[in-house]
Parts: sequence; C-alpha cells; structure tokens
Amino acid sequence: MTASVDGYCFAVFRGTEHQSSFDAWVEELNQNLAHEDVEICSDDGVCCSVNEGPFNAYNFTYRSELEEDLRECAKNCTDPDRCVVLTGHSQGGSITNVAGLVLNDLNPFVISFGQSPVISEPPVSGESCELIDSDRWFRYVLSKEGKTGLLYDPAPMIADVVEFFFHGNEDVYGFFYGHTMFLSADDDTGVAYFGSNDQGQRWNWDLSFESHHHDSYAAAMGALAAHGNVRFTGYQDGSICRHNEECDSDSCELIYDPSMKLSRHTCAEQLGSCHWCDEHDDCVHGTCIGNRCVGESGLLENECHCTLDRDCISGRCDETYQQCKPRLVSGEICRENSDCQSFICGKLWPWSATGSCH
Repeated sequence: MTASVDGYCFAVFRGTEHQSSFDAWVEELNQNLAHEDVEICSDDGVCCSVNEGPFNAYNFTYRSELEEDLRECAKNCTDPDRCVVLTGHSQGGSITNVAGLVLNDLNPFVISFGQSPVISEPPVSGESCELIDSDRWFRYVLSKEGKTGLLYDPAPMIADVVEFFFHGNEDVYGFFYGHTMFLSADDDTGVAYFGSNDQGQRWNWDLSFESHHHDSYAAAMGALAAHGNVRFTGYQDGSICRHNEECDSDSCELIYDPSMKLSRHTCAEQLGSCHWCDEHDDCVHGTCIGNRCVGESGLLENECHCTLDRDCISGRCDETYQQCKPRLVSGEICRENSDCQSFICGKLWPWSATGSCH
C-alpha cells in the first residue's frame, strides 16, 4: 500500500496476521528462510545481496505499480531527503529492507517492526552494504512481561536458530542494519536504544508469540506517540527488564516482588557508597568490592563492610566490626599498627590484645 501524508510518501508492507492459519505461518517462515542470495544493484553498479525469500515476496505482481507510485509521489516532495518512508511488520519488515535497497536512489527512511535479518553482508568496515545509510534505517523489537523479566519477540532471532538446528549451518542467516530500539512491556515513556547495526541475540523468547502480533506493536507505538517526547536512554526505574542496558539507570536488578512472591529483573537506580552489590554495573561509581559499592574515590568509604585494609579509603578495615574506620590518633586504643595514624600501636606486652596509638 502507498499513501501521501503530510508531505511524506509512504509504502507499507504487511506481514502475516496472527489470526492467519498455521499453514500461512509455515509458508511465511519457509519463504523467509530460503537459502539462496539475490543481488540488488544500483544504476551506478553498486551491489548488495539479500536473502531470496524476502526478495521474492517483494518481487511480486504489485512491484511495478508500487515503485511507479512512489517515484511519482516523490516528485512532489519539497525536501527529497525527508520524503519517502518504507515500513512494515514481520515479513513486511523484511520486505521493507529489500525495498530500501531497490529504491535507494530515493534516500528512503526504512522502518521495520519484528523483522528477520535480510542483508547478507555484515555491517563492518570493508564488507558492509554500501547501498544502505544506517542512520536512515530503524528497527523495533517488542517485549512481553514474563515471570522473572522481559520476554522478547522471537521472530528477529529465530532464523539463526533454524539455520543451525535444522540445516547444520553455523553461519548467521543475515544481518540487521540501522538503529535498534526495544519496546518495553510496561513502560510506554521510552525505549531501550541498542545503537546502530546491533546484532545482539536475546534468548529469553516469548513463545506465545503475542509480542510479535501486529496489533501488539501498534498498541506499543501508539502509547509512545501519545507521550510526544520519547526517552531513548532506556526504561524508567520500576520497569521490568532483562539486561542493564535496557534501563535508564543502566541497572537491571533481581528484586523481590511481594505481590508475585518471586524475584524479577527490574530497572533500579544505581547504588551509592556502601550498598550491597553483585557486580560493578550495580554501582553509581562503577566498582563493587566485596559486595559493597565504592565511593567517588574508587575505594570503600568509612562504615562500609570490608575485609582488607587496602579496600578502604582510610586504609583501615576494623577487624572487630569488619567496617572501614578512620585511623586512630595518639592515645586511642588499638589492636595493630595499621589502626593508627602513626602506624605504631604500643603494647605493654607482645602478647597483649590491645595497646595505645603513639
């Protein structure tokens, strides 16, 4: 379908609807997993390869009419660089990638939802598809709330699994290009941005495929649009998550939820000095020593739990309380030389338990 709206020329490619028969789903999967590569070349001889399945889906009876309508529409755009938008969901998103190469001379925005990888060349220097401007390509992946954290739309990841288990092929099926955004299951104020040309696999799949449904994506995008300004730095604190980089705080913690009587991965504010931590990313200052967050100095501050003198900013870990403590001044009771500012703990007898700082 093509349409002209607010000075933009849109082409929309539909995927298989979730109400469709099982046979329709199998047919689409088989088409998307066709093994042969097809080369697409620009007028000046620059070529890129795509998977045969999505290319065949694009190279259908509607192709000539669609391309003609888009080019005619683009003639009326006041700004050629902000004119053509290609978008689609599921298989339609994969077809969108093919259309982006075929119509690269129109410098389109390419926006896909829940697509499988299509491009055969990896997006690395010297090997990438030169017909693609990654800054103008965008893909969205939806998640669903699971018992212990997020579950992800499996469609973008399933192709590599099928290739490995059913065809014995350890090579990836294809590559993603453009900016990658993950949509939250319960935070409609922002997205988790994973950068440009992200290839990361998320293995906690939503096996119900509810997160892959067209209407689920439409609802999520509609909720984001209703807020106007969208946060791209991750989900807000209290949102369900699975990885640190999904959170605005850069901290996804396993937190007990009394209402569900289980622990769930939840975005939480990064922890300050002396708080219990499991890893460096839990802490505001980026370091966790002995399950405690350090202070701004990079060492444990006074009153933090400790085990070694060298971990404390004061240089003293009190062995009685197992806490970082200030070194003692002259006349205060000490147990060892390192307790004292002078480094001299004078004892009446060598076997005395305590002495006095000099």
